[in-house]
Amino acid sequence: MRHFRSFTRIGIALLLTGSAFAGSAESDALFAKGQQLVLEADDTAANLRAGLGAYERALQLELSAQEQAALYSHRALAYLRLGDRQRRADEKAYYYDLGRQEAQKAIELDAQCADCYFIWGSNVGRYGESSGIMRSLYLLPKVRAAFGRALEIDPKHVNTIVAQGELEAILPRIAGGSKRRAEAHYRRALEIDPHHTRAM
Repeated sequence: MRHFRSFTRIGIALLLTGSAFAGSAESDALFAKGQQLVLEADDTAANLRAGLGAYERALQLELSAQEQAALYSHRALAYLRLGDRQRRADEKAYYYDLGRQEAQKAIELDAQCADCYFIWGSNVGRYGESSGIMRSLYLLPKVRAAFGRALEIDPKHVNTIVAQGELEAILPRIAGGSKRRAEAHYRRALEIDPHHTRAM
């Protein structure tokens, strides 16, 4: 059974590539350091927290709204991955909610950021999954709306399309899930990117 997991290490380089960032030399270096720790280094809590710190230091510098949004969206990803590393449901939910908060800041700074809506929906979806799907159905319209907004901004945002497929796959039919729609999303993702591992 597929799970709501659009952020595996496989294919991680595809993530959030659309987030605009072109700051000063100092902010560029901190952003690059955060990316190296969160996306490329060993997948440990220590590296993820260090990456969060690098992004936070960059946020103290003079940046455009889009650059700040990019940093907040990457912090949202780091929190999501920290949540994935936890064993207890309440600890997972804690980090996913922190990720949601960071993604919300990104959206408020850049309402045209597809990545920001995608990472918001992904953190909220993970939060719901950790709390129990049937107990969290009230979140479903919000997740669908966030993914829908990401695709309004960028109709070929492949990570969002895959996430839609995963959402359809994990939801029971009584809650509105559809294996047929899930496979349609996966096929669409592969049309856009034939090498996208999560759609295979």
